[in-house]
Amino acid sequence: MEFDSNDSPIIRLSAPHTNITITPPRYSDGEAVISMLSDPRVYMKLAGPPYPYARKEWDEWFPIIEKGSHDALLDWREAEKSRKDGGYGKRWVKGAPVIAIRDVDPVTREQKLIGIIGVTRMDFMIKAANDENKRRQEVNEALDAGDPEIVWELGFYLAPSHHGRGIMPATIRALIHDFMIPYMNAYVIAGSYFQHNAGSRKVFEKNGFVFEGVIPDCFELPESKTGVKGKKASVGFMRWTRSPQSSNVRNRIAIVRFVPPNGLLD
Repeated sequence: MEFDSNDSPIIRLSAPHTNITITPPRYSDGEAVISMLSDPRVYMKLAGPPYPYARKEWDEWFPIIEKGSHDALLDWREAEKSRKDGGYGKRWVKGAPVIAIRDVDPVTREQKLIGIIGVTRMDFMIKAANDENKRRQEVNEALDAGDPEIVWELGFYLAPSHHGRGIMPATIRALIHDFMIPYMNAYVIAGSYFQHNAGSRKVFEKNGFVFEGVIPDCFELPESKTGVKGKKASVGFMRWTRSPQSSNVRNRIAIVRFVPPNGLLD
């Protein structure tokens, strides 16, 4: 991770994507986010953001992600100081301070927001809202920063104008290897996708994520998106496990083989 002239953190992708960076969010990103989340090529592949998505939704969401980025950067600075002082005190951070994917013009240096990538602790309840998954989620949330048993989760979207260029696989690779491993001690990272979104599965696979299974018709899509009440989507699940060190880590949360409620695997 490096810093710009304003002392803001940046992760810069490697060749051939050296013009792509990951930075903290900015309020001025609102117009680009609204545009992306108003495009069916984006919002139909996402479970989370509401639709329609307008300035009101951005104004509600921005303070949350801004605080998360700010707190993660403070964590990182404290951990870095601790490491330089001999490793006593804080060593690991609870999250990533960078989430905004930007395309930087090589001539003008203008930065265009082209996507978002987020890191959170896994939401086990998406697999099934039962007591066992609730327990697993509570255990996962209670683990201290840097615990190798934490199950992290990645979520992302990219502007259609930049699809098909290999940008998202490279972004995930940079975030994992430049930040999540060295500063979060990540060993297990989960990912999920709607089965009708084969592109996301390929993005995960290009980074070594392994397919775990699919739960048919487990997520009800909002009527505002589909125009039809009760339409459901199947959800696929992927998992990345750090190696070679991960072979010595027995993760009490994620090591359990994924089996959908009906016992079927895709």
